[in-house]
Amino acid sequence: MKWYSAKVAWHDAFLDIESRVGKTPSGFRTNLGRIAKNVEAGKVQDIVAKLPQPIKEWGMFCYAPDHLRTEKLKSRIADRLYKVVIQKHGDKIINSRIKCARLISLCNVAIEDRKEQQWKGEFIPAAKKAELLDVKKQNFTRDWGDVYSTMQSFLDDYCGKALSPVSVLCEKERHALEQEAA
Repeated sequence: MKWYSAKVAWHDAFLDIESRVGKTPSGFRTNLGRIAKNVEAGKVQDIVAKLPQPIKEWGMFCYAPDHLRTEKLKSRIADRLYKVVIQKHGDKIINSRIKCARLISLCNVAIEDRKEQQWKGEFIPAAKKAELLDVKKQNFTRDWGDVYSTMQSFLDDYCGKALSPVSVLCEKERHALEQEAA
């Protein structure tokens, strides 16, 4: 397993065993390699299992390979995000059906945007977000900018809480590998 990134470690830990180790001939060395990879994956999986449920769900949505529950997790995250926005910005942002529908859509856009940023290092351009909400770019920033900032701040916190413990493990494992090599 590659220990240089918590995101990659999380991703690799949840790959199914065949795709993680590949199809290789059986033999003593191959079995030892599989065992070592399973042990490494198990370390990450153990940390993930101990995370609070909302943080674990975010991590499984954002960092694990796509799986059967991906869309269900996204829906739960969107529900939490919606509640946070309503608590912070009040009912004034959902005073019409159109605004309510846009807010629901914006929750999904924000989640996909953060996932994209986590893996590619870039957010979706504002013009694309406006297009997805069917509003003009300048209206997106004016009408939804503060709301969107609230969403990204919330998701940023989720990223930190999900990756921090895995990062600590990665650092320990890198240090142990360096000690072995020395």
